[in-house]
Amino acid sequence: MKTINASWLLKEPSPEEPPQKCEVCGKIGPTRVASSATGATSFRYCVPCLTKGREPYGALVASLIGMESMKDVADWYKGSIIATLKAEGKTQEELWKNVEAITSAYAKAKGWL
Repeated sequence: MKTINASWLLKEPSPEEPPQKCEVCGKIGPTRVASSATGATSFRYCVPCLTKGREPYGALVASLIGMESMKDVADWYKGSIIATLKAEGKTQEELWKNVEAITSAYAKAKGWL
């Protein structure tokens, strides 16, 4: 997986910009809003989370609805999944159980099951 050049994030934040909470790890500090790999959305990332390709876990799970394993995932996205799981202390097995649960809940809500 490529790391992202986030040198623009390393600049000192302006005095008008208060520290914010990273939507991935929850740490308070300098952050920037950036486009997410999970889909057409943006999140607030700290430097380590952005440069390592981490995503908010809930958004990651939601982005995988309907998939059953890593074989269903595009190669370019696998690095973000692995980085996020490592940061969250979760296994791929836990991830896919969560994906299965949310997929089932969605299908039930739609009346498909």
